[in-house]
Amino acid sequence: NERTRDAEEIYNEALSIAEIINEQRKEREKLKLNEKEYRVFRLIRSHLTEKINDEEIVEVVKEIMERVNELTFPMWFEKSEIVQKVEREVLLYLLEKLGGKLDDLAKTKKEIVRFLVNRAEREARRWS
Repeated sequence: NERTRDAEEIYNEALSIAEIINEQRKEREKLKLNEKEYRVFRLIRSHLTEKINDEEIVEVVKEIMERVNELTFPMWFEKSEIVQKVEREVLLYLLEKLGGKLDDLAKTKKEIVRFLVNRAEREARRWS
């Protein structure tokens, strides 16, 4: 029966999604990263052209987040000059630590900053 097969496919797909989420949670906990840091970690790792150990990537993520936190404040994403400073800091740090090891430096920076802006916007909406 086709309906049973469809339900079984949906169940199996949901199960595999749950397994992926669980694996990512375990990895995040093992790396001692919060959710925001883990997303940046995954973005960087997805752009690496050579294998780098996770501890090195974690160091880069922690430093990027520290630099971003020093520049930002509530509603920072509304100030273009602050967004530009964040972009510059992320780019310079990626260049310094991972220059030549990323497939596309500008794209990696853009994705990280876009994620941070989107996250800040969501957090601001939650508090308003």
